[in-house]
Amino acid sequence: MSWSAEIDGLVVASAGLVPLWSGVAEAWMISGDEIDRHAIKIARTLRTKLEDIMWQRSIHRAQANIHCQFGRALRLAEWLGFENEGLMRRFGVEGDDYFRYAKVIDGD
Repeated sequence: MSWSAEIDGLVVASAGLVPLWSGVAEAWMISGDEIDRHAIKIARTLRTKLEDIMWQRSIHRAQANIHCQFGRALRLAEWLGFENEGLMRRFGVEGDDYFRYAKVIDGD
């Protein structure tokens, strides 16, 4: 369950969801240097793709780990509807702190 943004023949970003168990998936994204030039278009498309995949695959929770000092990624996650669930101290391979973010769709 993934998506790539290609602009002028160049892959600018890739993102997706990795299923963990029924209804729950881990979200990921990798971007290149060109993302700055196309950030708004990519963010809008990412939001649409994320919501479509979550609906089509009956995913009620998508979660992601984001470095606590990666401000742009934190803002993007919140714009996509993810909420900060807390600090994961010394989580990263390098020993840095990360936040756990999750987008949860209530069944109500």
